[in-house]
Amino acid sequence: MGDWVFHFGSFGLGVINLLVLLAVWLGRHTLVTRGEFQEHVAGDGARIERLEELHKSGPGWTSVNDLRERFASLDGKLREVGAKLDALNGNFDRLDRSVDRIEQHLIGGTP
Repeated sequence: MGDWVFHFGSFGLGVINLLVLLAVWLGRHTLVTRGEFQEHVAGDGARIERLEELHKSGPGWTSVNDLRERFASLDGKLREVGAKLDALNGNFDRLDRSVDRIEQHLIGGTP
C-alpha cells in the first residue's frame, strides 16, 4: 500500500521541478533590464511633455460650459421643431383622409 505513495511523491516532485524551471525560463525572457527600462522611460518623457502642452493648449472650462449651453439651446429648438412636425403630420393625416373621400366620390363609390 505504501509503494504508490512513493511513486506518486516522486512524480509530484518531478512536476513541481518542471514548473519551477518553466517559471525561471519565462522570467528570464520577460524581465527587462534596468538599462532597457531607463531608455524606455527617457523616451516617454518627451511624449509626456507633448501631452502636457496639448492639454494646456486645449479648450478651458469656459469653452466647455459655452458648448454645453449651446447644446442645451439646440435641444430646446429641436424639441420645438419636433412639436411642429408632429402638428403638421396630424394635418397631413386629415388632408389624406379628405383626399381619399374625394377620390372615392369622384370614382363613383360611396365615401
